[in-house]
Amino acid sequence: PPPAIREVWQSSPAFRPIFIDSMYSYNMDNWVVEAVGRLLLAGVLGALVGAEREHHGRSAGFRTHLLSSLGAAIAITVSLHLVRVFSGTDYPQWVSLDPGRVAHGVMVGIGFLGAGAIIRYGRGVRGLTTGASLWCTAAVGLACGLGMYAVAAIATAFVLFTLIVLSKLDHYIPSRCYRT
Repeated sequence: PPPAIREVWQSSPAFRPIFIDSMYSYNMDNWVVEAVGRLLLAGVLGALVGAEREHHGRSAGFRTHLLSSLGAAIAITVSLHLVRVFSGTDYPQWVSLDPGRVAHGVMVGIGFLGAGAIIRYGRGVRGLTTGASLWCTAAVGLACGLGMYAVAAIATAFVLFTLIVLSKLDHYIPSRCYRT
């Protein structure tokens, strides 16, 4: 690297492998344990939603939802870690560290994945609920990755309530089919 970057690299405590000066004063071991916990919770919550989809024979089931949630959690956890590593250092001004950009990218990417689950079937459309559940599962993964465990658990409970309980009530709601 250029001399200016090499000087920052060698003098900055952020690049020392044992301890990281971060906004939470975590050392590297604590951060790794917390990150693994975030990923495990994201995987478990995503798997719960995926198990319900799998039970109903949907193409995007257990593994897809688990991976969607886990991938979102990995992306935001890595992004947060970069912010922790580079916060308070003299990194170049053109480097922008914004975890919100990663969250945005995850949600857009999962939107495309969910759109792939939606197909036209006769006069109707199938896969909308599966696409929406994938999107929600990715958001749950982001919440886990950000350390918002209660929000992630409540959101998962609400998604499962929607998929299990409200699907039973769906038969009682009158609907009309419009021809386009």
